[in-house]
Amino acid sequence: GEQQGRESQCVAVYVGDDTSDEHAFRALGKHGVSVLVSEVAKETQARFHVKNPDEVGKLLQMLTTLAREGRVKGRAVKAA
Repeated sequence: GEQQGRESQCVAVYVGDDTSDEHAFRALGKHGVSVLVSEVAKETQARFHVKNPDEVGKLLQMLTTLAREGRVKGRAVKAA
């Protein structure tokens, strides 16, 4: 139905800042957007790395812009 169509246009976004988030990063794999927030580079299962919460905001704004422009490949990111 209509609800199912909406779900197919969504992608999971998981943002975490410590080792307790690694399980979620691994579980999400390539089926969503996983972001480690850390001032220092370290080994992670996350697909993306940003240094601080301000950079998280910029990344989410960028993803929203790309989704609105239809430039996100694969499953669309649902723009709020």
